Amino acid sequence: MVLLAGTCLAGPPSIARAQAGGQGGALSTTQPAPTGDSSSVGSDGTVARGFRRLPPQNTYTVWVGGSVATLTASDNETIRNGSLRLVGVQWTRDLFSWHSARFSWVTEVLPLISATSSAPAVRVPPSLRDPSNPPDPKELARYLSHDSWGFGVSPLSAQAELTHSPRLSTIVQVTSGGAWFSEVVPYGKATQFNFTVSPSAALQWSPSPRTRIAFGYTLHHLSNASIGGSNPGMNSHLFFTRVSSIGLR
Repeated sequence: MVLLAGTCLAGPPSIARAQAGGQGGALSTTQPAPTGDSSSVGSDGTVARGFRRLPPQNTYTVWVGGSVATLTASDNETIRNGSLRLVGVQWTRDLFSWHSARFSWVTEVLPLISATSSAPAVRVPPSLRDPSNPPDPKELARYLSHDSWGFGVSPLSAQAELTHSPRLSTIVQVTSGGAWFSEVVPYGKATQFNFTVSPSAALQWSPSPRTRIAFGYTLHHLSNASIGGSNPGMNSHLFFTRVSSIGLR
């Protein structure tokens, strides 16, 4: 009888296990993750499952870059003494994420652009190279090496950020817009206004929750789409550094 009473008081094994769990605290309800779960950890520590709309969040970026090589866009001819230096400011707005990738809309302003350009010797018209017929100095100056200053805006731009760890990610970005210069760029019948497009890639490090530092490469293209009667264009290979600050939601 004593043995039977003890068994009844203890209850079935399943109830006993539940009671034992209750003695140590709240009963755990954690379930093992499904084997097909496509979750991934974002840079802010949150878990992303496939496609997900992101809450509105702004990021503000300042970057500087300089060219290591400058070429003609049509024939990849080296522009002697050519260079392109830029200072940029960006506003980025989060849109959505896909697994560990975050996609954003970007608007960029280039308050300062410095360009040095000239025409390759084979691109100078024969009439301007004839020593027996002195050329118009203004016309010749369009083909010789010259410095110019400018500014630009790139409203049609996008960015993808691929997270590798809470502090390390890769940035892929494409900016497009236009720029205005004090002189014709790059040379000849080009215009002071040029359309621009610039794909880039960078490795980004997060020293703090709201600060990002990145170093990367961009191929900067500019040309006038033949609005000046000729469209020489210029491609510049640049390296850049950028610092970003994430705003409050």
